[in-house]
Amino acid sequence: QDCAGSCKQLIETIKRVNPKPVYVMQHGRRASRDYAPPLNRKFIADTFLAWGEWDRKNMEQLGHKAEITGFPLRSLIKPRVPHKEKVVLFVPVNTGKEEPDNILAYNELLSYKNDIINQELKANYEMYSAKFLSNFNRNTLSKDFTVITKTLPWHNTNFYSEGSIKGFQDSKLNNQQVFSLLQNVDLVVGIDEGTTELFAAAMDVPVIIVDGF
Repeated sequence: QDCAGSCKQLIETIKRVNPKPVYVMQHGRRASRDYAPPLNRKFIADTFLAWGEWDRKNMEQLGHKAEITGFPLRSLIKPRVPHKEKVVLFVPVNTGKEEPDNILAYNELLSYKNDIINQELKANYEMYSAKFLSNFNRNTLSKDFTVITKTLPWHNTNFYSEGSIKGFQDSKLNNQQVFSLLQNVDLVVGIDEGTTELFAAAMDVPVIIVDGF
């Protein structure tokens, strides 16, 4: 990405101190939209290396040189890991700031979880009353699940009470972290059909996108 963060600063320095052709690899789904309205970020590199035809055409329509190289992270796609716990990965939308829609969707997810837990407890009260005396953990309830949130630095983790894992887009470990998470979750809930949701689909992890954003 040549239009934000430390990579932008690096490319600007290269262009100024020792000018050489610069290629920028597409960093996420629909990343070419960074250079189009409403963001209109400046394209500093010389050539955009696109994952596919849509982003190549988009960059060329914006007047920039682009080539298709395909998806460079195929080696990170690995089989899912069997596990007993039921885990949902919540992915807040990435707009460079926290969004009310993220918090609303997360709270709705917890509300749904609490509703089905209460229904199960009421329907099987005597059984769970006895079971809780000897052994209780988060997944004692058959319909219970854990919600983990994958955040970026501008997301407020105080809102995501069940736990979160922070990633940094300018770190090469960020995508490795995402794919490792996806190996160990049963469902992804997102606000937007973004990069993590695309990765999930590639790994056959079910994805739910919240309507309305």
